[in-house]
Amino acid sequence: MEASWLVSAFTGLAFLVIIISNIIRYRRPKQNLPPGPTPRPIIGNLNLLAGSIFNPTPITPLSQGELMQPKFGSYPVLVASSPEMAKQFLKTHDTVFASRPAHNFSDVTWAPYGSHWRQARKIYLTEIFCSKRLDSYEYIRIEERHNFLYSFRSSSEWLRTPQRDAKPPRRKPHRQGE
Repeated sequence: MEASWLVSAFTGLAFLVIIISNIIRYRRPKQNLPPGPTPRPIIGNLNLLAGSIFNPTPITPLSQGELMQPKFGSYPVLVASSPEMAKQFLKTHDTVFASRPAHNFSDVTWAPYGSHWRQARKIYLTEIFCSKRLDSYEYIRIEERHNFLYSFRSSSEWLRTPQRDAKPPRRKPHRQGE
């Protein structure tokens, strides 16, 4: 008696979930999206990338047409597989695709395309990325390169030694003029 009550409750709950999901699906407006492979629930279409060990024959954009919309995780990605479509994205409709969704628009990298972005880009190009300013920071790049190569070399020496419990040796940073 108790088992029949549980079965009927479970069946009723499953039926209710199916009805609610169908109502939600049909209330959403249909979007005119480009074709793409059917995504998996969490990973999307990451398993279809070329060279994947799980799928030796991935779906190429050419089999879907000039436009394809796979999902990388939960993010939709638009792929143009022909030079004409790439020209449409990069030249004709560049202002539409230049904006990036973000919450903090103070940085030029993540700001949407507009007057703020154009003004910030102009300041960056004339003040920060000018050749005189880049030449003045050359010693920092040299110092960082020396530090990286030294830490890389010392960590590889540490891996070759039998005592791996000790930490790798530290070195003072290289200064210009020493």
